[in-house]
Amino acid sequence: MYLNELQMQLGEATGSHVWVATVWRALQRIEYTRKKISKSALEHNESCRLQYMFNIGSEYDYEQLVFVNESAFNQCTTYRQYGWVLKGLRVQQKCFYVRGTRYDVVQNY
Repeated sequence: MYLNELQMQLGEATGSHVWVATVWRALQRIEYTRKKISKSALEHNESCRLQYMFNIGSEYDYEQLVFVNESAFNQCTTYRQYGWVLKGLRVQQKCFYVRGTRYDVVQNY
């Protein structure tokens, strides 16, 4: 939630006006911090990724692998960039990656 959304909910619940600065200070007092959200794909499957890495390591020699430096750009959806979380934890959001026209720049070494 954004701070103003928390402010509105607190105002509705208590029947009094609550300032955004008060909400901010209250979150900090109970040891919440504002951090940049790290996004992970809903389609991500960790067991499939580990199986792929195992197959690559067992079936191929390092001399058979070619690494490419690739930069890409695609349309991103409008997800929030920051969130509140307890100190010591990481803010994560699972989301669908919406891709539009993709532009690739490939550079071989």
